[in-house]
Amino acid sequence: MFLALDADGLGLCDAAAPRTPPLRADFTGADVDRRLQGGRRSALARALGLHRRPVQSVFDATCGLARDSAVLLGLGCEVRAAERHPVMRALIEDGLARAMRESPERLQGWHGLVAGDATDWLAARPAPVADVIYLDPMFGDAGRRALPKQPMQTLDTVVGDDEDPERLLAVARARAGRRVVAKRHRRAPALAPPDLRIDTRGARFDIYLCPEPP
Repeated sequence: MFLALDADGLGLCDAAAPRTPPLRADFTGADVDRRLQGGRRSALARALGLHRRPVQSVFDATCGLARDSAVLLGLGCEVRAAERHPVMRALIEDGLARAMRESPERLQGWHGLVAGDATDWLAARPAPVADVIYLDPMFGDAGRRALPKQPMQTLDTVVGDDEDPERLLAVARARAGRRVVAKRHRRAPALAPPDLRIDTRGARFDIYLCPEPP
């Protein structure tokens, strides 16, 4: 694996798959636009409660390539994210720089990238950190019957699995204002028994509701 900078920006390349396009963090591309077509009725938006409360603050605790963060920005959320892996952070920063040059309005609700472990960052701050804390830890194999798509294989190789998602969930539940949402492979066990869940073909969203403030 190696990082390469070209006219399209910084990309993560796989020397073993030279025909595979580099992985990039893209806040304005066609994939984001396609996912935004579902609006606030999409599974992600409903899991976060955006169909009932359109404007929410979200802390994306496991940002990865920032694809979900980009969608949430497009849906009008105020988004702060965290990513502990330096390669992923480099890709995100490059994606942000390109978006700022090309479509700065797409970053209107962006509140910054936390460089480091989200669990430690959350634990050091008073509640609520955000209305919603969103978790999308790396799945592991989760009983997969076939290999994941090449981009996910590349991420698995570079980043590896998240080894402490249960601890992150526990801290997130103590710091969220309204709910915590954990995206899981549809065959993966829940990190803890959820209050609600939304199933999709390849994944599900486990929803943990926070007590209403007095």
